[in-house]
Amino acid sequence: MTFRAVYCLAVVHVRAHPVAHHAASSPSESFNWNTIFGIVIVIGVVSLIVAAIKYATPALRVDGEAPETLKEHLEALAFQPIPTVAAPVGLLLSDGERAYYSSQADVLGEHTTTRRVGGSTGPSLRIARGVYWRASAFASKPVRQTYTQVDDTGTFTVTNKRAIFIGRSKNVNLALAKILSTEPYTDGLLLNPERGRSVVLRTGSQDAWFILERGA
Repeated sequence: MTFRAVYCLAVVHVRAHPVAHHAASSPSESFNWNTIFGIVIVIGVVSLIVAAIKYATPALRVDGEAPETLKEHLEALAFQPIPTVAAPVGLLLSDGERAYYSSQADVLGEHTTTRRVGGSTGPSLRIARGVYWRASAFASKPVRQTYTQVDDTGTFTVTNKRAIFIGRSKNVNLALAKILSTEPYTDGLLLNPERGRSVVLRTGSQDAWFILERGA
């Protein structure tokens, strides 16, 4: 329920009373009780909403700092200097290359499977009891289904020069200048390179996308 809806319900509760009560009450009596009672209800409802929003907002801890709300965390990624992080074991950085993001990630792939569905049709004639002659043909058609699955699991790292995924069965090494565009997801991102297929990564947050959009 939105704040406006709750506020309206509180106002309706304060103002909605029997006509007989309104006619029997003097103006001063109505003000002293109804107005004060209404103000108390509205203040209480607003306080509950603020507390609920604060409780429901996820808290994040970044680099050992105090917990931040998600909004504050993303604002920091968008506007404040990004601290460097340690590169994962096995990843060699070139001279002047610095890592700004590294986490576990899944590479998701889109796959298509084809199956045939159908049945036999045609006339059927009874020759004898329990014996039938049937002239029919099996007619079928292909049905294509597309699904998404995890193709590989590994580590995704963003530096000031590259976007690198090191997995169990495949590696992706893209220079930032060779990435045409990116697309954010609530729990990852999509990379569109100059050549080859797009890469969909599930990282658990939008941090990598923010850093890439800033150009690391």
